[in-house]
Amino acid sequence: LLPKLKYFGSYKSFETVLEDGVLQVILSRDREMNRMNFTFFNELLDIFQAINTSELDVRVVVLRTSGKDFSSGLDCNFISEGNTP
Repeated sequence: LLPKLKYFGSYKSFETVLEDGVLQVILSRDREMNRMNFTFFNELLDIFQAINTSELDVRVVVLRTSGKDFSSGLDCNFISEGNTP
């Protein structure tokens, strides 16, 4: 893979790779089965806001995983704390 894009910052839940107008947003919490929590949603929003406000040539966004499982869904702790996506 290409190095992380510094423009998009450093994330706990994702890695980003931009090549030829295709931005790969890669779920990178394989040990936690890419459970979606508060950090996940905030970082995903930040990535899409960065795309919207940047002058980078992003024509396609591919959301994928670096492991075998895409996501196990919402983190139960996230919901039990009264959060909503």
